[in-house]
Amino acid sequence: MNNKLDLPFEFGFLPKDAGDMLKAGNTFNIKDISGVFLCTSGNIEVTIDQNIYKVHKDDLFFFIPSAFIHLSNISDDFKGIILTVSLEFVTETFNNVLDVKRQLYVKNHLQLSLNQEQSSNILRLMTSMYERIEQEDIDNISNARRYVLSELIKSLCKTLGLEILNMYLASHPMEDVIFDR
Repeated sequence: MNNKLDLPFEFGFLPKDAGDMLKAGNTFNIKDISGVFLCTSGNIEVTIDQNIYKVHKDDLFFFIPSAFIHLSNISDDFKGIILTVSLEFVTETFNNVLDVKRQLYVKNHLQLSLNQEQSSNILRLMTSMYERIEQEDIDNISNARRYVLSELIKSLCKTLGLEILNMYLASHPMEDVIFDR
């Protein structure tokens, strides 16, 4: 994650920022990052560990470390926004709110279909965070201000992550587990 604010995440816009990676038939390995992708138009088929996910407009797709991802059936109008996040940031953010049972469940259910309102909300949060990064990622600020801006934008990312997790848990109900914090 290379940026002036030293953030543990970065955005990409698909297909523009994917280069040659986003081609049907490609297989690649995710090593030390995780993230989420919001499909904003079209569709794509993603296979992970022999599980096939057909991702359509208004779907969120999560990717995790150590997964082999195979892409196929990419529509001509396929577009989306992707947020890649360091594994350390994800662990720090979600270990306090997800027990091991839920983490394993999410690992095996990597897709979330959103309604139009939810999708618009997530897109708005992602876009707002991206625009704030672009606005604040400048050279001529003090180290103290750079630190504060970095923490502010990290908190926006945590808020986005918790909004997504809230939507995920609402649509994938599981038995409540008492947390030992």
